[in-house]
Amino acid sequence: MNLLTDADSFPVMKIPVSDLAGSALQLAMLTDRSIFDCLYMALAVRTAEVMITGYQRLVHAVAASPLKSHFAFLGDM
Repeated sequence: MNLLTDADSFPVMKIPVSDLAGSALQLAMLTDRSIFDCLYMALAVRTAEVMITGYQRLVHAVAASPLKSHFAFLGDM
């Protein structure tokens, strides 16, 4: 198996950044986080999954919001 040539066969959902950009911008304004951070946030919300991160500031940024259920701090696991 060649990782680069066989990547399309992996069970991975591909979502273009352009599909997340609007939500990421709204999240950035709401949480005062970078667009880069908020792209991950927007992906977690869009896929209804939990994003596990070691970036504690990001988790704290959403702690008091409805987004809280989408984020978990790695250090708490």
